[in-house]
Amino acid sequence: MGTRNIKILGLVLLALAIITAFVVQRQANLSLSAEVASLRSQSTQPAQSGEVAQLRSENERLAEQLKGLKVEGERSERELLQLRGQVAALRQAAKEHAAKTQAEAPVPLSAVSFSGNSIFTSAQLSNMLTSRIGEPVDQQKLGQDINAIYEAYRQAGHDLVSVDPMRDKDGSGLTYVIGEPGRDAVIGVEINYVKPMGALHIEQVLPNSPAEAAGLQRGLYIQEIDGKPVRDLTYGQCVGLLRGHAGSRVRLGLFDSAQQTQVTVEVARHKLVL
Repeated sequence: MGTRNIKILGLVLLALAIITAFVVQRQANLSLSAEVASLRSQSTQPAQSGEVAQLRSENERLAEQLKGLKVEGERSERELLQLRGQVAALRQAAKEHAAKTQAEAPVPLSAVSFSGNSIFTSAQLSNMLTSRIGEPVDQQKLGQDINAIYEAYRQAGHDLVSVDPMRDKDGSGLTYVIGEPGRDAVIGVEINYVKPMGALHIEQVLPNSPAEAAGLQRGLYIQEIDGKPVRDLTYGQCVGLLRGHAGSRVRLGLFDSAQQTQVTVEVARHKLVL
């Protein structure tokens, strides 16, 4: 073998050695990369599982807090309802107390009026109370006033059916409704004074009454009684004007709020047996 061939063979062997070394190194690198990837995978999975577990724990904690807040909200709502009920009860009690205080408040004689009286004039009755009882008229003097009116009629030789003291709704005035003999007939309605409208609201029409026969119905408003505007009268004065002798008639100016109409009717007075 010549020298040249020996050199070529040496170069070939060197090339094969280099290629073999490269392949071995390549395989080693691939193996190492696979091992690193495996290690990374093994180290990552537990970390992800731990995070999931932590998130689940946090969600459960928040759910418990939300449940607690819901329970607290329901309890607060119940307490609020109870407080509202207590406030409503207190307001009603205060309203009743104010009404009672107002109903028992003294009334000056200048604010006292009479209705249904014909034997004595209102001036005569007022002067009689002033001289016998004095003013103002309070809860104690109220009974004394009634007895004084009874006594005045008795001394004059007249029987007296009734004396009904009626306060205005705002407590500012007092009317003694006198039921003189023969003047105790009524039309058969239950009424309520509506001050803002200056009218009497018919709350109920009694069965088989003159009011029912005349066509009066619940819900109508009485604005005038025998030509006298209700707004210029006290509640007691209205009651006195509606009363009278049996068989007599009273003229009423009515207002129908539903139909927005006004009409005048005459209603007879009769004694009712309830």
